[in-house]
Amino acid sequence: MISTGFVTQALLFLLAVVLMLSLLTAAVRGARTYRRRRRERIVAPVRGLLLELLCAAEDEQSELLGRLARIEKRTWAALEPTVAAMLGKVSGRARTALVRLYELRGLPTRPSPASAAAARFGEGEQLRFSGSSPTVRRPRHCAVCSTTATGRCG
Repeated sequence: MISTGFVTQALLFLLAVVLMLSLLTAAVRGARTYRRRRRERIVAPVRGLLLELLCAAEDEQSELLGRLARIEKRTWAALEPTVAAMLGKVSGRARTALVRLYELRGLPTRPSPASAAAARFGEGEQLRFSGSSPTVRRPRHCAVCSTTATGRCG
């Protein structure tokens, strides 16, 4: 027969483990929220410039490109995942502007966290750097879904 003292200690141990896991979960969520808010706070002043760049005519883009190319390193590190995500979503003149921004800032030596996570999980778009311009490579299942959703191919 199992003694009541042993059962009590086992239940207290389980309670401590559950409490510790709950605190760990809360700490991780808090840290993620803090990092996200900090990044948003850093990026907020230049996000408007980035949107203006995407919508600007070609003659106005050079001034905006210059201003975005001169932002400090910390701000660029916070803005780069947004630029990488937009690169896969826009086309034409806006995409060309983003590629020129990457050329002015210098290409990153490592993939952005967003594209690294996509590569790690095998989902979404993966940002590849070949030569002097970044390209977006979509996995086959993304192309099939896009073709099905739009009803066209190409």
